[in-house]
Amino acid sequence: MMLMMMMMVMMMIMMLMCLFLICCCCYCPAYLRPSRELLEYYRKKIAEFDDEHESMLQRLDQYRTTYEEQVSAMSISNSP
Repeated sequence: MMLMMMMMVMMMIMMLMCLFLICCCCYCPAYLRPSRELLEYYRKKIAEFDDEHESMLQRLDQYRTTYEEQVSAMSISNSP
């Protein structure tokens, strides 16, 4: 009885996996062609994120230089 239930569960899992694979193949993004407007929208979004990333890197660099200056100033003032 237990073996039969396990086999049924395994068959159901295999059927679900097959359905999943069929759905993935049918609706794969490679078959979909996005509109030019959608592509342009995402290009703009990526450009915005690139600009934001660049400004954050500049701020981090400013913080790093400020920190290094403070550490060097503290080490100079603490030396005998």
